[in-house]
Amino acid sequence: MTATYMRAAEAGERLTRALITAAARGIRPRCGDYETSYLWLSELEHERQQAARLCADCVVIAECDEVGKHQRFGTWAGIDRSRR
Repeated sequence: MTATYMRAAEAGERLTRALITAAARGIRPRCGDYETSYLWLSELEHERQQAARLCADCVVIAECDEVGKHQRFGTWAGIDRSRR
């Protein structure tokens, strides 16, 4: 496995742990809301921009940002990472 793959996997693990901790405290990030979760991976740019606005003051934004650095599509930590 490459170093990049390992960093991405470790970032994913940190995000998973942060999400579990938030859930234990009764907190659910907006990306986990059934009615709006599609926005983060929408093919429509304006929907991904809407998702980015919903990321404001998310409890796992730092961990999500680390995962997002390894993504090529979707909104991660308030940033549309989709390649044009």
